[in-house]
Amino acid sequence: MRAARSPHDATLISVLAYAGLRPGEALALQWRDVREQTILVERAISLGEEKDTKTAAHRTVRVLQPLAVDLREWRLRSGRPGENTLIFPSGAGTPWTLAAYQSWRPALAAAASSS
Repeated sequence: MRAARSPHDATLISVLAYAGLRPGEALALQWRDVREQTILVERAISLGEEKDTKTAAHRTVRVLQPLAVDLREWRLRSGRPGENTLIFPSGAGTPWTLAAYQSWRPALAAAASSS
């Protein structure tokens, strides 16, 4: 599934799979949230707006080695963005809108069925 996607999408899939984040939580991640061994999850993107997580509970999740590699490579490929930059911004550098997320889901499903 990851091989059929762009590096941006492949890294997002890694965050969803290896860290178990909800899509809105992954889309709200900033580089400051990624630590050496954990990811801090304290917000989500919903309808293009930053909000609290679904349960309003903030947590840390362990970064498995394959995810650490993917995130490191994505940060380098992204031009080493600043700590307050979204890891997965829209093309405009802003949070994903509902329309952007809805257009991504069918592409993800197609990649899953072809793998």
